[in-house]
Amino acid sequence: MKYKKRLLLIFFSVWALILVVSTIMGLIKHKNLSQYYLTGLLPSTYTVLPDDSGLIAKKYFDKFKVEEVFNSKSRGPVSYFLFDEKYRVAIYKILIKNNMMFNDSFHVKYEKVGETVGVEYRQLARHSFCLLYRGGANSPASQIFLTLGGDSILSVAKNDSIIGYHLLCHDFSIRYTGDEPNDILFQPKDDFEDTEGIPISLDILFVKRNGAVYLLLMAPVDRKVSIDPQLLYKMVTEK
Repeated sequence: MKYKKRLLLIFFSVWALILVVSTIMGLIKHKNLSQYYLTGLLPSTYTVLPDDSGLIAKKYFDKFKVEEVFNSKSRGPVSYFLFDEKYRVAIYKILIKNNMMFNDSFHVKYEKVGETVGVEYRQLARHSFCLLYRGGANSPASQIFLTLGGDSILSVAKNDSIIGYHLLCHDFSIRYTGDEPNDILFQPKDDFEDTEGIPISLDILFVKRNGAVYLLLMAPVDRKVSIDPQLLYKMVTEK
């Protein structure tokens, strides 16, 4: 009888120790994540950035309305706009090295993607789609690796100042070396059951200007609506 009591005592002692250690580890992880988010993020703003307005032709930009500008201490802002109340536009500035040339430094492949396991991502979600980016700062890029997951992919532009695509998008990712974790991810946002799993009509542009590459995205607010494959390109190139 004493032997059984001793075994039970040992069992419960070990169980209690495991519970305490698990709780402590969970608190440490939560504290580290909280510190990351608290120290990495800045309050959102709601005014147009000069870089953003300079990218879009005035006749189009007059119909732009700022939804939110997401700010961070470790990387540039991500701006979300509504255009003509029908389309959502996102703009993000990628820092590059001075000698980067699209002709030999831009790489694209076609397959579905996902978050890199073990890497923390910040979600910047709006109705219809969600951008995610990796925590921490980035060095200026010398290459860009784009992975497109989707259907009906069209090449809209390809030269040393603009590269553009239109597709029915399931997801896409961007990284800056061949073997590093994905830095930026895009996913449609399933707000309603009738849009779950449906790809979103998406225009993507990479615009090289003022010593940086600007990533521009445009998708319809209504997931079931298609978008003109040339519309975002026209916004950037027309006077």
